[in-house]
Amino acid sequence: MIYWTQYADIYNSFIAENLNKVARRGLSAKMERINTRDVIVTGFALFAMFFGAGNLIFPPYLGSLFGTKWVAAMLGFGITGIGLPLLGVMVMSQYDGSFEKFADKGGKLFAILLGSLVVLCIGPLLAIPRTGATTFEVAVKPFFPNMNPYIPIIGFLL
Repeated sequence: MIYWTQYADIYNSFIAENLNKVARRGLSAKMERINTRDVIVTGFALFAMFFGAGNLIFPPYLGSLFGTKWVAAMLGFGITGIGLPLLGVMVMSQYDGSFEKFADKGGKLFAILLGSLVVLCIGPLLAIPRTGATTFEVAVKPFFPNMNPYIPIIGFLL
Protein backbone atom coordinates (compact mmCIF):
# COMPACT_ATOMS: atom_id res chain seq x y z
CA MET A 1 0.00 0.00 0.00
CA ILE A 2 1.36 3.42 -0.96
CA TYR A 3 0.60 6.29 1.39
CA TRP A 4 0.15 9.93 0.38
CA THR A 5 3.39 10.82 2.16
CA GLN A 6 5.28 8.62 -0.28
CA TYR A 7 3.74 10.49 -3.21
CA ALA A 8 4.63 13.78 -1.51
CA ASP A 9 8.22 12.62 -0.99
CA ILE A 10 8.53 11.59 -4.66
CA TYR A 11 7.07 14.94 -5.79
CA ASN A 12 9.26 16.96 -3.39
CA SER A 13 12.40 15.07 -4.34
CA PHE A 14 11.66 15.73 -8.04
CA ILE A 15 11.32 19.47 -7.37
CA ALA A 16 14.37 19.54 -5.10
CA GLU A 17 16.46 17.64 -7.65
CA ASN A 18 15.57 20.10 -10.39
CA LEU A 19 16.07 23.14 -8.15
CA ASN A 20 19.50 21.78 -7.22
CA LYS A 21 20.31 21.41 -10.91
CA VAL A 22 19.35 25.04 -11.47
CA ALA A 23 21.36 26.17 -8.42
CA ARG A 24 24.49 24.30 -9.60
CA ARG A 25 24.33 25.78 -13.08
CA GLY A 26 27.59 27.52 -13.83
CA LEU A 27 29.20 26.48 -10.51
CA SER A 28 30.73 23.22 -11.65
CA ALA A 29 32.92 22.30 -14.60
CA LYS A 30 31.25 18.87 -14.73
CA MET A 31 27.80 20.31 -14.75
CA GLU A 32 24.70 18.30 -15.54
CA ARG A 33 22.78 19.50 -18.54
CA ILE A 34 19.51 21.04 -17.40
CA ASN A 35 16.69 19.54 -19.38
CA THR A 36 14.22 22.14 -20.68
CA ARG A 37 11.37 19.77 -19.89
CA ASP A 38 12.50 19.54 -16.25
CA VAL A 39 12.61 23.33 -15.94
CA ILE A 40 9.12 23.68 -17.44
CA VAL A 41 7.63 20.92 -15.29
CA THR A 42 9.27 22.28 -12.13
CA GLY A 43 8.11 25.79 -12.95
CA PHE A 44 4.51 24.71 -13.48
CA ALA A 45 4.62 22.55 -10.33
CA LEU A 46 5.82 25.46 -8.22
CA PHE A 47 3.25 27.77 -9.80
CA ALA A 48 0.45 25.28 -9.11
CA MET A 49 1.55 24.83 -5.50
CA PHE A 50 1.76 28.51 -4.61
CA PHE A 51 -0.71 30.36 -6.82
CA GLY A 52 -4.35 30.03 -5.85
CA ALA A 53 -7.49 32.10 -5.80
CA GLY A 54 -6.28 33.80 -2.63
CA ASN A 55 -3.26 35.17 -4.47
CA LEU A 56 -5.56 36.57 -7.14
CA ILE A 57 -8.31 38.00 -4.94
CA PHE A 58 -6.51 38.93 -1.72
CA PRO A 59 -3.94 41.52 -3.00
CA PRO A 60 -6.52 43.87 -4.58
CA TYR A 61 -8.68 43.55 -1.46
CA LEU A 62 -5.66 44.43 0.69
CA GLY A 63 -4.91 47.41 -1.52
CA SER A 64 -8.44 48.74 -1.24
CA LEU A 65 -8.48 48.10 2.51
CA PHE A 66 -5.20 49.90 3.14
CA GLY A 67 -5.87 52.79 0.74
CA THR A 68 -2.92 55.16 0.60
CA LYS A 69 -0.81 52.83 2.74
CA TRP A 70 -0.93 50.11 0.09
CA VAL A 71 2.88 49.93 -0.07
CA ALA A 72 3.01 48.49 3.48
CA ALA A 73 0.33 45.96 2.56
CA MET A 74 2.21 45.02 -0.60
CA LEU A 75 5.45 44.50 1.32
CA GLY A 76 3.72 42.39 3.98
CA PHE A 77 1.96 40.25 1.40
CA GLY A 78 5.17 39.93 -0.62
CA ILE A 79 7.10 38.71 2.41
CA THR A 80 4.43 36.29 3.65
CA GLY A 81 2.92 35.23 0.31
CA ILE A 82 6.08 35.05 -1.80
CA GLY A 83 9.15 35.21 0.44
CA LEU A 84 8.26 32.56 3.02
CA PRO A 85 7.05 29.93 0.50
CA LEU A 86 10.14 30.55 -1.64
CA LEU A 87 12.34 30.22 1.44
CA GLY A 88 10.60 26.93 2.26
CA VAL A 89 11.29 25.56 -1.22
CA MET A 90 14.93 26.67 -1.02
CA VAL A 91 15.41 25.05 2.39
CA MET A 92 13.76 21.80 1.33
CA SER A 93 15.91 21.70 -1.81
CA GLN A 94 18.95 21.59 0.49
CA TYR A 95 17.54 18.37 2.01
CA ASP A 96 16.70 16.80 -1.38
CA GLY A 97 12.98 17.36 -0.74
CA SER A 98 12.93 14.84 2.12
CA PHE A 99 10.94 15.87 5.16
CA GLU A 100 12.68 13.19 7.22
CA LYS A 101 16.15 14.61 6.49
CA PHE A 102 14.92 18.10 7.31
CA ALA A 103 13.10 17.25 10.54
CA ASP A 104 15.78 14.89 11.89
CA LYS A 105 18.04 17.87 12.48
CA GLY A 106 15.76 18.86 15.39
CA GLY A 107 15.54 15.39 16.92
CA LYS A 108 13.03 12.57 16.81
CA LEU A 109 10.39 14.28 19.00
CA PHE A 110 10.58 17.44 16.90
CA ALA A 111 10.19 15.42 13.70
CA ILE A 112 7.10 13.65 15.03
CA LEU A 113 5.50 16.84 16.35
CA LEU A 114 6.23 18.87 13.20
CA GLY A 115 5.03 16.09 10.90
CA SER A 116 1.83 15.72 12.92
CA LEU A 117 1.23 19.48 12.91
CA VAL A 118 1.71 19.67 9.14
CA VAL A 119 -0.72 16.80 8.51
CA LEU A 120 -3.29 18.30 10.91
CA CYS A 121 -3.02 21.72 9.26
CA ILE A 122 -3.37 20.26 5.77
CA GLY A 123 -6.53 18.37 6.71
CA PRO A 124 -8.74 18.75 9.75
CA LEU A 125 -7.58 22.12 11.07
CA LEU A 126 -7.57 24.24 7.92
CA ALA A 127 -8.55 22.61 4.63
CA ILE A 128 -11.65 20.67 5.66
CA PRO A 129 -13.33 23.51 7.62
CA ARG A 130 -12.51 25.95 4.81
CA THR A 131 -14.07 23.61 2.25
CA GLY A 132 -17.16 23.18 4.42
CA ALA A 133 -17.56 26.93 4.90
CA THR A 134 -17.13 27.59 1.18
CA THR A 135 -19.67 24.92 0.30
CA PHE A 136 -22.15 26.43 2.72
CA GLU A 137 -21.66 30.00 1.46
CA VAL A 138 -21.91 29.05 -2.22
CA ALA A 139 -24.36 26.15 -2.33
CA VAL A 140 -26.63 26.39 0.72
CA LYS A 141 -26.93 29.96 1.97
CA PRO A 142 -28.23 31.48 -1.32
CA PHE A 143 -31.11 28.97 -1.47
CA PHE A 144 -31.87 28.77 2.27
CA PRO A 145 -30.95 32.17 3.74
CA ASN A 146 -32.65 31.60 7.10
CA MET A 147 -31.25 28.11 7.72
CA ASN A 148 -29.17 27.52 10.82
CA PRO A 149 -25.58 27.26 9.50
CA TYR A 150 -24.65 24.43 11.87
CA ILE A 151 -27.02 21.92 10.22
CA PRO A 152 -25.34 21.79 6.75
CA ILE A 153 -21.85 22.19 8.20
CA ILE A 154 -22.33 19.21 10.52
CA GLY A 155 -23.85 17.28 7.62
CA PHE A 156 -20.84 18.13 5.44
CA LEU A 157 -18.35 17.08 8.11
CA LEU A 158 -20.08 13.73 8.68
